[in-house]
Amino acid sequence: MITVRVKDVLQNPAYIKHINAVYHDVECLMYDNNHPEIFVQENESWVHLLQGLHKNGFFSNKIELLDIGTGTGFVIDRFLPFIKKEDTINFLDISNKMLDLCKIKYSKEQFSTNYLQSDCSTIDVPSASIDIATINSVLHHLPNTHELLTELHRVVKPGGYIIIKHEPNLNFYSNILLRTLYKKLIFLRTSRNKIKHFFSSKQSTVPDHFYDQVVYKITNELKLDIVDLTPQKLSSIVDIQSPTAGGGLQRRGFDPLQLVNSYFMPTDYKLVSLSTYNYYAKISETSSTLLYYLAKFFRKQFPNDAYFFDVMVQKHENCN
Repeated sequence: MITVRVKDVLQNPAYIKHINAVYHDVECLMYDNNHPEIFVQENESWVHLLQGLHKNGFFSNKIELLDIGTGTGFVIDRFLPFIKKEDTINFLDISNKMLDLCKIKYSKEQFSTNYLQSDCSTIDVPSASIDIATINSVLHHLPNTHELLTELHRVVKPGGYIIIKHEPNLNFYSNILLRTLYKKLIFLRTSRNKIKHFFSSKQSTVPDHFYDQVVYKITNELKLDIVDLTPQKLSSIVDIQSPTAGGGLQRRGFDPLQLVNSYFMPTDYKLVSLSTYNYYAKISETSSTLLYYLAKFFRKQFPNDAYFFDVMVQKHENCN
């Protein structure tokens, strides 16, 4: 048994990856319910994106898809209307439990499947074999995004696509107005919840079994005793690059343009689309009429500064 503190874990990429694997093993059966911001808010944009590829004839040929951080199959489910029996889908995740769930879920489908357990430092597929690679809500879990983005360049074939979605935008934090408004909204929501809890006749006394299960696996499987671990600090480990992980708002995330210019240079890739969305982080823009119209104003004034971003690039046909 190794005794460490959270600050030691945050400086050790191997610890972060192992804890992410344990965390998502425990979360697999409740993941869909825990992340409505993905399953509700992301659905429309994925449908629109894939319909665009369909109109361009992308799905008319045999394709091989790589879904990184596949989880419970959210992205794959959006692809299903376009997937043919001759196609191949590669499911990649750090969690064996997530992959086991997908094996059952897609066992009756006719297309070919491969299930790859990986921490994203390496991808066990041949070079230039992937027609389209998808990364949905994954980068912010990685202590080293360079490993994955370098591997992507290797495995995607010339003419193939890379789609990165639902990642935190560093420009949101840099925008003082948006950052301040978000903090005010979180304060108001937290205060309202505390008042509701105080007056509720059904105040919860149920312990956090999810957190307890994760801690148990960290202790017994990883042989790590993290002496100052709390639910908030666990979040800061699992979502290492997220500005809201662990509570509050910190300067974390990715600059979309910098990411594109560093890994998808114009000599090798065409930038198909880059957009930012949701000006209140995980608080829905439609949660009130005021927030809805304010978000419309922000889209005109700060088109590059919303909390999340999407990027889609296409590898040039002559790129090795």
